Amino acid sequence: MINFNKYVLFLLILISTIGAGISLIFIEWNNIVDTLTFIKEVHLTLVLFFAGLFFVFPYIKKIKEENKNNKE
Repeated sequence: MINFNKYVLFLLILISTIGAGISLIFIEWNNIVDTLTFIKEVHLTLVLFFAGLFFVFPYIKKIKEENKNNKE
């Protein structure tokens, strides 16, 4: 697995969550009539949200390791 720096992880989290928020603006809620149209409208938002969530866990791990090393 790729080992990112904590600043890069934070930047990836920030970019993906901002992208998810912006993509929420462009969803046409009036066009949603069934499950398939819902998936078509929301898939980009969900991908960006889960990408941000994917990077949160390694970021937290890096922060905990850094705090542990600073206490020693």
